[in-house]
Amino acid sequence: MCENKQISVMIKLFGGMEVENYDPKKGLPLQCAKKTRLAEILEALGLKKTAHILCLVDGVKAEHSQKLKDGNTISLFRPLAGG
Repeated sequence: MCENKQISVMIKLFGGMEVENYDPKKGLPLQCAKKTRLAEILEALGLKKTAHILCLVDGVKAEHSQKLKDGNTISLFRPLAGG
């Protein structure tokens, strides 16, 4: 996933989601290649292609095919249910 040209993105997790080294107060900063897509980030986090995670990039719903830009904040939400 890493090439010569790097970008920085911030991961924020919600709905009880957990990944290694995640700090709920700070988020999880990641370095990735300039043309990285959201799906590649999900896979790197161990959240392989699943339609059950709502993904927002800078507060806007995003498709897994979306290319990321330097400084993007990626918010990932697990669906919640109850009654």
